[in-house]
Amino acid sequence: MKLTKNIFQDFCEEQGWSFRAHATAKFRMYSAIRIYYPDCELSANYLYVTDPVTHPSERDKALVDICLVTDGKATVNGFSYTVIASCSLPAFFATLQTKHEQLQEWDRKLSELLLNGGTLQEILDSSTQVLRNPCMFQDDQFRVLASVGQVSQEVAPFYYEAQKTGRVPVRLFEKLLTLSPQARAPYSIPNIVTVVQHFSQHDELLANCLVDGVIVLRFCMICVNGKSNGLRDIVGHLIYRIEHSPGIREYTGWPLGSADSLFTRIIEMPTASDIASTVAALGIDSFTLFSVVCIDFGTQTAEASSILIKLRMLLPNMHFFVYKNTPYALLGINQKSGAVQGDALERFEALLFTQLDHMGATYGVSLCFSDPLLLHCACNQAKCTLDALHQLSGLDQDHSVFHHRMVRYQDALPFHVLKHFFRAHDFSAYCPKAFLDLINDDRNFGTNNLHLLHVYLANKCNATIASRLLHMHRNNVIYRINKIEEKYRIDLNSSLQRQIYSLLCLAVIYQCNLTVATKSADGGYSELGK
Repeated sequence: MKLTKNIFQDFCEEQGWSFRAHATAKFRMYSAIRIYYPDCELSANYLYVTDPVTHPSERDKALVDICLVTDGKATVNGFSYTVIASCSLPAFFATLQTKHEQLQEWDRKLSELLLNGGTLQEILDSSTQVLRNPCMFQDDQFRVLASVGQVSQEVAPFYYEAQKTGRVPVRLFEKLLTLSPQARAPYSIPNIVTVVQHFSQHDELLANCLVDGVIVLRFCMICVNGKSNGLRDIVGHLIYRIEHSPGIREYTGWPLGSADSLFTRIIEMPTASDIASTVAALGIDSFTLFSVVCIDFGTQTAEASSILIKLRMLLPNMHFFVYKNTPYALLGINQKSGAVQGDALERFEALLFTQLDHMGATYGVSLCFSDPLLLHCACNQAKCTLDALHQLSGLDQDHSVFHHRMVRYQDALPFHVLKHFFRAHDFSAYCPKAFLDLINDDRNFGTNNLHLLHVYLANKCNATIASRLLHMHRNNVIYRINKIEEKYRIDLNSSLQRQIYSLLCLAVIYQCNLTVATKSADGGYSELGK
């Protein structure tokens, strides 16, 4: 971890030392560099302590010259800095070295977490001192935010609620979402500096972020400190370490930096109970709960317009609309804080479902949400749920939920994740070689290990439950799983690998535009996507 100019400047301000910068036409070599860095090679963006100088007007203080190379040329285009500190050069350097060691220790902890599949929250917890009390947030555009720094309770009550409840406050922007823009103003955090923001092209997807052990590495962090440029550099280093972690790629065999991401994860809208508990804790008496239903009228598609007119007459309290040539229904109902949340909306939905069932329609239902700004995201969820219903009906006998006319987004969530990811990426390029070997062995030798592994992982590695579903003896399940781990070098004790292989099994089952062998109806294998 480098002591960059910005980190150094923040460090000096924390110590109460004055900081002056002077541009120089040529980088100056000093003997102190050789004293304190005897084996160093001058590199860009590293700080070097140089000889102290004495200033006539401030003889009681030490003036310490600092040199920083700002580009790859070690002898030109540098900057020098003068720091007025009430200590000698050795004391100054010792204090600076302590800061450097703190960053190095943090970097070491990062390595351990990344090598062992640590979650994003664990990474933030280990970074508390360096990042100044990091805290995860989620805003109305589904960007994950880390609030860094001490925030007053008047400015950010969400932060303190998170500390009190002891959980990651990914739902704590719900109060803001229920307010008008004018009413939100008093809650806005001043001097927010966006540190990193890399977002997926899909509204509801957040790529490249470590979430609950699933490899997703991209996220956004903000600093609640307008002048803390050093924090930018520290967070930038954190992002870089996560994105280039060898632990993430050690069993994939990819060169470092060759892949942008492994998997994506849907950033879920909060459930009714989550919304209710949040707004109740924040003192809101009532709020509106919405859901979106995507409808397929089947053979009556040509009459969709007239059917929608009929539905508007039968259900005047619901809003029906057409978006991208697909009919939708928007349902909303006012919820009182403290009541049994979600029940009222479900009863309201049941009125619509009864009419749709009579018409022979199929439909997918989004997660509930509390802000109309999320309508576009909810439409995407409902549409993908309907797509899952069409594609998965009769395909996977383990998913009987898809044999009905209605599916809720919660049940289609894994399909949505994989569908989006493999639409943009080639399956084989992101699939560990061990899993491809397992699929090929199934095809060549009929071992059916894929199905065994899928059932075992889907039931949280419970051999007893898996044995019942597979009609096998429990000891036989354990024996075969051990053989799979041994032959294909899969470590199912690693939560990271369990998540990855569970998603890979689902990807094959759901046939998400794959170009690898998948099981066909006759028990053999066929090539999909060719």
